[in-house]
Amino acid sequence: MKRNTMLLAAASLILIPAFSAMAASPRPTWIKFTPDKVVAGGEVRLEWSSPSAPYGCSISGVPGVGGVPTSGSRTVTATTDLNALLTCDYHGTQASASLQIVAVSPKPTVTAHFAPESIAAGQWTNLSWFAQYATSCSADNGVNISGTSGLYSMNPRQNTTVTVTCTGPGGVASATANLAVVNVFSPSVAVWASPSVLAAADYSLISFYSQNATSCDRGGTFGSFYEYFSQSGNVSVQCWGPGGTSTAFTSVTVQGARAKQAGEVASLELAALGLDTSLLRARRADLNRDGFADVIAVDAKARQAHIILGGSKGKLDVVRTIDGIDSLDAIESVSFPANGDAQAISVKLAR
Repeated sequence: MKRNTMLLAAASLILIPAFSAMAASPRPTWIKFTPDKVVAGGEVRLEWSSPSAPYGCSISGVPGVGGVPTSGSRTVTATTDLNALLTCDYHGTQASASLQIVAVSPKPTVTAHFAPESIAAGQWTNLSWFAQYATSCSADNGVNISGTSGLYSMNPRQNTTVTVTCTGPGGVASATANLAVVNVFSPSVAVWASPSVLAAADYSLISFYSQNATSCDRGGTFGSFYEYFSQSGNVSVQCWGPGGTSTAFTSVTVQGARAKQAGEVASLELAALGLDTSLLRARRADLNRDGFADVIAVDAKARQAHIILGGSKGKLDVVRTIDGIDSLDAIESVSFPANGDAQAISVKLAR
């Protein structure tokens, strides 16, 4: 019996230290936000646990949360950064967690339009676009743009739709611009004098009529006006519309009076263009309404008419040569297309 008592005592001595060691190793206390980053107003899950705390815990730094059980969870709506501190009864055990509010990048906005939105085939228009909260933009339909705003010039011959797509940190946005290409006809104008032959210096009634024009330099698209002639000369009427510009001429003869020298070319400096000015007769008119004087010159010997456009600082450029014309007076009108295509310049001859 004495031997058995001693064995039990020894076993007790061995078991007591083992129990003490287990009691000295408490399980960890923790707290966390899931997720730990959220946009303002977003919901997160707050979870915590302190298994070794004998009674309860408290959480500070989170509005609406105070005393809590030793483990649990709450749904929290966050409007600002949070720093949660979990404090439990067990030897003042603590754990902490942080929640960060992240900024939301606004979604890009973009506008796009053509100016003008309706053109004649071959005329020029500008695609304009503007984007906010974007870092780059691109376009479809073969339109090569760069940057988040700008202008892109184009001259399509058919209806065109272009979509501009812009991207940024907040996403992607698009805008579509529509262009209407309409079929328009070049204007035409006829002008005549009554009478066209004066016995002496006098007035002649000049009448004109136009088609496909919206306005003329003599007033409306048709009408009459008196012009005084002290010597033989010519009168021009210019009309224009969406399809371009047309300039018509008529002459009045004053019998016995010296003709105006409108056909002389000495002051027109055409020699620099390689033309023999001694063989030319010419007339000035702003054929394309760009503010610069242009020239119609006829070489009777070569039977050619030259359409010469003027520019800044007196620059002249032969843009069209038409065969089969041997007289300046034979030219009744010159029509200049709105798209500036030199090959589409037409000359109407008097019958």
